Amino acid sequence: MNLFYFTDTDLIHKIIIKDGLYINDENYGIKKELEILGLKVGDEEKSLISKFPNSTQQIQNQKKYFKEENGNYAISVRIEKYKGRIVYVLNHEKIIKIEIEFKY
Repeated sequence: MNLFYFTDTDLIHKIIIKDGLYINDENYGIKKELEILGLKVGDEEKSLISKFPNSTQQIQNQKKYFKEENGNYAISVRIEKYKGRIVYVLNHEKIIKIEIEFKY
């Protein structure tokens, strides 16, 4: 079994998914809320900067030079010992997507 650590002491041992109702036009459905290391879709950019100050040092350059046509920009946070990474995709200073890559 592989254990994934963000740092020496911060084990990535769970992903929290909460169910909730949402209204999309006239349709009702179930929305999944995903939280990774205390951050979730919809959180402000400043929360990401506060949580990962080293990984976000160049965030202004990301926004200026590496922004996609739709305005998205991404911040990548490496999981310890190169076992993967977490990519936070942002737009208008809000997290809009979280991607996790694990490498074996």
